[in-house]
Formats: sequence, C-alpha cells, structure tokens
Amino acid sequence: GMRLHLPALAKNSLIIDGIVDDPIEECQLKPLKRSDNFGEKKIILYTGQLVESYGVKLLLGALSNLPNDYEVWIAGAGELRCEVERAAVKDSRLKYLGLLSPNQVKLAYKSATLLINPRLLDSEFVRFSFPSKLLEYLTSGVPVLSSKLPSMEEDLFKFINFIDELTPAGVANAIQAACSENYSDAISTALNARSYVYESRS
Repeated sequence: GMRLHLPALAKNSLIIDGIVDDPIEECQLKPLKRSDNFGEKKIILYTGQLVESYGVKLLLGALSNLPNDYEVWIAGAGELRCEVERAAVKDSRLKYLGLLSPNQVKLAYKSATLLINPRLLDSEFVRFSFPSKLLEYLTSGVPVLSSKLPSMEEDLFKFINFIDELTPAGVANAIQAACSENYSDAISTALNARSYVYESRS
C-alpha cells in the first residue's frame, strides 16, 4: 500500500511492519491471580490506547453481547479511561487494569484466553498504520483476534482470527468463534505464530 502511494520509494524501499524483542524466558513469568472458577472463564484482553479509533467503545459494546462466562480485561490509558472505569463499575465482567508495565502486560497475556485488536478501519491513517502491539500479541503464544488492517502483511494472515463485522454484535460473534471448541488448534496456531514472528521480524 505504501509503495503504491509513494511511487518514488518503490524501487529502493524495504517495508518493516515492526521489530520484536527476543523471547522472554518462561521462568521469569508467574501468572496473575486468576478469577475464582477460572476454568469456566474466558478472558478477552485488550492492551493499548483507550481511544475510540482503536475500537475500545466497540469492545465495551461487545461485552453486553457475550455470555456470562466471558470477561473483558482492558489495560492502558487514554481519553476513554473514565468511560472504561464507569463501565467496569456497572458490569463486574469488565476489569480495568490501569496502565501496566511491560512485565505486567506479559503476565496479563498469560492469564488471557484471547488477545483482541478491534481497531476501526474508517480513517486514512489506518491504511499505513500497523500497530506494533499486534506483533507483541503474536509473540505471546495466546490466540489473537483482530480487525483486518490494510497495512497487515499477508504472511501474518494465517496466524490471526479476523473480525468480519466491526459492530458490537460482530465483535462478540468473532470472540465466541475464536474461543470455540477448536480452541486447542488456536493455541497451536498461536505458538507457531510466536516462532514465526521471532524468526521473521526479530
């Protein structure tokens, strides 16, 4: 997309969608204390800026379309922080984790069933913007659900579950599909994603 938009760069350019750190040692991480009856809970985790264009309001709306065994955890800061905090008071299935350190984020990943990136697609900026957060998600070993960003390289498609319809109901449907009975396959794909992204982008 960027090469077509800027033809002068076409011949002498290299597209880099992001770079990831070396894998963190498993022994350095201890999972967060999980909710009571964790085995019955599915935890959907969003980390990043709390802004509308990143799909945060959409995710709040999706929660009301999800069954009671789902929780949504949101970490980060931004202009929608108060709205997220208010929503968490009204619905105990929504947890606002605040702004986490990189190590705390990695701990949260280990507690999650699914990592979500519901970024909206209706701005010019999104055509050229590839969130580094998505590469971080893909190196977590946890299944990933994302909107289909136009800036995303095709080699990553096979590792990501996509949200077909960016509405609260559409996001809720995509979450449930990603956490379905084929979840063990999704874990296997997530582990393959982790290896692939480290090999191709480290």
